[in-house]
Amino acid sequence: MFFFEKFSEGSSIVYTAALAFVPMIAAISGNAGLQTSAIVVSGLATGHLVALRLSQVFTREVRIAVLVALSCGVFGGVVCAFLLYLKAPESTIKSVQLIFAFGMAMFSAIMVATTLGLFLPFLFRRLGIDPAISSGPLVTTANDSISVAIYMTLTLLLAT
Repeated sequence: MFFFEKFSEGSSIVYTAALAFVPMIAAISGNAGLQTSAIVVSGLATGHLVALRLSQVFTREVRIAVLVALSCGVFGGVVCAFLLYLKAPESTIKSVQLIFAFGMAMFSAIMVATTLGLFLPFLFRRLGIDPAISSGPLVTTANDSISVAIYMTLTLLLAT
């Protein structure tokens, strides 16, 4: 009951606005995860990553992922702010909190997606399964589920 008691007329508008940005977070984090997975699978297939330790590959990929995640988080936050301003020019504190939640969720989702895209091919290789399998539905499904969970959790925590 507590969860439903927190909803009021004003907060339902915030959550409706938050739902509009779910596809953006899911798509970008999914693309980041699949790109990382494709790079790792390609490196394993060509032999470029076989000699490297997981920590070396992780360090290299995470540096790039942090830059992409920061860029997407900031840019996505600006787009979110612009769209919210177009819809309701009388910006409220809830809008600012939603923008902050969106930017943080974008950053977090991309970092988690990159980590999954990096570790799953190595895990499958260790288990004796073709690593190319991990770059398909498993990474996509995991990324979509996790990114939406991160975003909605941050929205509930920050915009209520």
